[in-house]
Amino acid sequence: MNTAIRNDMPEDEVLANFGDPVNAPWSPLESLVASLIDEVRQLAWMYASSHSDATIKRPEPIRRPGITGRRSRGKHRMTAEEIKAIDPRMRNIPDDQVQDVLNALTGRTL
Repeated sequence: MNTAIRNDMPEDEVLANFGDPVNAPWSPLESLVASLIDEVRQLAWMYASSHSDATIKRPEPIRRPGITGRRSRGKHRMTAEEIKAIDPRMRNIPDDQVQDVLNALTGRTL
C-alpha cells in the first residue's frame, strides 16, 4: 500500500483494514537494510572488542517481523551428520567421535 495514503488514514482504520503494520512482512529491501545494519553493528563490536580490555556486550540484531526473540547461542548442537555435511575432514570419523574432534579443531572445551 502506498505510504502516503496509509499515513493519511486514521490509525484505527489502518488496523481494521490492513492489520498492524509493525507485524507486516518486510520487503526484500527492508530485510537487506536490517541485515546491513546488523553487519555494521557486528563489525563495530568486533573492532571495539579487539581494541579494549573490557568486555563489550554483543549487539542485539534488529527485530524482524515474526521472530519473537534472539536465539540463545549454544542451545542447538549439530548432529554428527550435519557436521560431516559441512566439514569434509569429518567424513571418515565415526559418529561418536565427531564432536570430540570438532572441539579439538575449534579449541572448544564442552
